[in-house]
Amino acid sequence: MAIVGRGVVAHGKDGKVVYDKAQKKFPDQRVLVAQVPLREAMVLWLVCFPFLKQKSEALGMVVRPFAKITLKSSTGKSFDIVALVDSGADVSLFSRSVARILGIAVRRGKPKVFHGLGGGQVEAYIHRIDLELGGIRLKARVAFPEVEVPNILDRLDILKNSSWRFRDEEEVCFEF
Repeated sequence: MAIVGRGVVAHGKDGKVVYDKAQKKFPDQRVLVAQVPLREAMVLWLVCFPFLKQKSEALGMVVRPFAKITLKSSTGKSFDIVALVDSGADVSLFSRSVARILGIAVRRGKPKVFHGLGGGQVEAYIHRIDLELGGIRLKARVAFPEVEVPNILDRLDILKNSSWRFRDEEEVCFEF
């Protein structure tokens, strides 16, 4: 496998081919090549996303773990959204504008009430959708409220399918 920075960028059986592929993708960066004993090889796919800076009303500028999700619109075109990675969220929550692009009739989903910090609550409708996280296709339950909310990734359908970790408040990585 070939590693650039903190990520695996190429893999295969022939070390020279793997190195050349990585060097071609990242000509100005240092490429490390490693061989993993077969019995210890467990990570099939590693994808990392950088934390994003956001303004917090309480703390000023903070960095938060976001991931890029690829979805297909009702016309079949792919589009990307970013979603906060929330290990405490039981279900993913995407904004109503995302539902509109997907062509989802929000109220046809299973109605649920979700509670948040400070006792706030939001009614949303759960739908099962296809999505892609770093090239991995997944099916997930996603709640769509009738109000605009930040997009959030959950632990039950998304995070449970991978090992994930936050790296030094710089990036969030998923291992599949």
